[in-house]
Amino acid sequence: MFTVFLYRKDKKLKEISKSWIWILASMRFTAITLLAILLLSPLVKHFDRSVEAPIIIIAEDNSQSMKYSSDSTAVSEDPSSAIERLKVQLEQNFKVDHYLFDEGLIPKKSKADYSGLITNYQSVFEGIESRYVNRNVAAVLLYSDGLYNRGSNPLYITKGSEYPIYTVAGGDTNRYKDLRISAIRNNKIAFLGNEFPVEFDIQVDNGANNQLKVQIQQNDKVLFEDTFLLESNDEFLTMKTLLTAEEIGVQEYRLSVLPLENEKNVKNNDRKFYIDVIDGRQRILLLSNAPHPDLGAIRRSIEKSENYTLDQSYFDSYTDQDLPYDLILLHHNQKRTSNAERALMGRLLNTDIPLFIMGPRWPSLDAPFGLASSKAVSAQKNEATPILEKNFSLFTISEGLAKSLQNYPPLIVPMNLPANFSANKVLLHQRIGNVATKYPIITFKEKNERKIGRLFGEGIWRWSLSDFRMFENHDAFDELIRKIVQYLALKSDRSFFRLNFEKEFFEREDIRIDAQLFNASYDLVNSEEVSLILKDEEGREFTYSFSPKEEAYSLRIGALEEGKYTFVAKTNLQGKVFEERGSFVVKKLALEELTTRANHNLLYQMSAETGGDFFTIGDIGLIASNLSAREDFSSMAYITEDVDELVEFEWVFLILVVLFSTEWFVRKYKGVY
Repeated sequence: MFTVFLYRKDKKLKEISKSWIWILASMRFTAITLLAILLLSPLVKHFDRSVEAPIIIIAEDNSQSMKYSSDSTAVSEDPSSAIERLKVQLEQNFKVDHYLFDEGLIPKKSKADYSGLITNYQSVFEGIESRYVNRNVAAVLLYSDGLYNRGSNPLYITKGSEYPIYTVAGGDTNRYKDLRISAIRNNKIAFLGNEFPVEFDIQVDNGANNQLKVQIQQNDKVLFEDTFLLESNDEFLTMKTLLTAEEIGVQEYRLSVLPLENEKNVKNNDRKFYIDVIDGRQRILLLSNAPHPDLGAIRRSIEKSENYTLDQSYFDSYTDQDLPYDLILLHHNQKRTSNAERALMGRLLNTDIPLFIMGPRWPSLDAPFGLASSKAVSAQKNEATPILEKNFSLFTISEGLAKSLQNYPPLIVPMNLPANFSANKVLLHQRIGNVATKYPIITFKEKNERKIGRLFGEGIWRWSLSDFRMFENHDAFDELIRKIVQYLALKSDRSFFRLNFEKEFFEREDIRIDAQLFNASYDLVNSEEVSLILKDEEGREFTYSFSPKEEAYSLRIGALEEGKYTFVAKTNLQGKVFEERGSFVVKKLALEELTTRANHNLLYQMSAETGGDFFTIGDIGLIASNLSAREDFSSMAYITEDVDELVEFEWVFLILVVLFSTEWFVRKYKGVY
């Protein structure tokens, strides 16, 4: 209508022939119609076709174990190495992507330096899968020595692979004389003055008729030494010894094996291990008024842990005027209360030592601590099985313990217990017969920052036997006792400046330390500067600053070299200086040095099971012709269907510009303005 109105009524067009008027009107009509269509945002379906050449993926092992190969030196020093020459040949018929790998897969930007500390084939193939989903991967060419120390077995990972794997064998398969420390097993923590066990494995290759000398040293002092004659070529030895923790802090020990004559690789003859020696074993007192099987079950569970020392006594025979304990366990199973027991209860009420009170009735303690009313607890008894409180949050309960609790036999409990004391945190409720109640079996309370635990019952020794009957161990029962003791004996940290960090790291591992700063009301603040001075074993100091993170602080130091490090963290709040000290160790990641003899059989199996082929580095020139001869490697065409709005196509705007500009030019040329 707009076009008809414009060209039919315009008197200036009388001097133009009708044919030109029709042409100009058609241009205007087409342009206006196209603009109106664009306003409706129509969708256009179109198909795109692309062709992708077959892809060959070269994965080159960059781990340290490749250094022990006679051919790896040539590869790293020669820019036109065999692998690079092969890549040039393959690029004539294929698209070639070249990667290096150690603990992960990375695009190759420079020649291999064989510095990787870990070999993980699983990450290689998972990296390929994630990068080449629905791509035309023809084959993977893997250059490696067949040794790995992280991840799953590559034969399992590559089983059912959609592409063949061609392997090029590197490394050295010759057998040399070699002694290596393959494993060290030790506790991370030891208590000052105590002995702690150290167990280690030594692998011997071609060592017959040689003497083996083993030493453990600390600060050049020999703590352990043993020498004996190797009778056979290949031996696997497991040795044990006990060392004494003589100094507080992170202690460094060196385990070494004297090298054999003409031994080629001596880097795996020496390893360090670290023990954090602390003087923090907590003391626990178990008091009772008579023998009871519950006492034996509890004692056995506590004594399994090296974190505690346990003393046991009866009320009448306990004469120590001091109570130098971190936790006191009280057990009462008789109606009568002796004078000695009353006197000791009076002393306990006036201390701040955490208590775990066991027995059906104990009015002298239940009422003062608000655990139960003395009038509410009846002398009559009942049997009840435990029900776990789902919302209990003081500590976690494992699935195994939760399942065991469902099958534990009943305890002897008092009748008429209170169902709800608001300040109490109930761990276990009572099931009487088939009726689930809110009456507690085990509950906790904190009064004036003093922790109190209460077991309303007796007979938990049956729970320990129930575990052994079902599982031939006491693990679930031990977990229950350990977590109760750990919660009650753990002292609350009331310091205003706190640090959280790991005690051990590996080289190249990112080191992080977190900090918290509290004001006088114990509200978290992070408005003040927090600094840290780090010192290495040579006395060099490095200064860092923490970064505020949410309501706390965080510091990322990054990766450090092997060694022992100490630090001092400082801050200032309202004119008061706070300081915390700590230490950690960075351990050498020596996995690549443990085994250096190449495993070409693994590479051969990988190729055979995936339809590829196995080559030595000397036969690498045959790979290009082998791959080019395969008829199943061909280019792949991809057709993709897309739906786009018409306004997104550039040619639409080009048509509009041409129509409007042409119409304007013709009108001007004909003198119609």
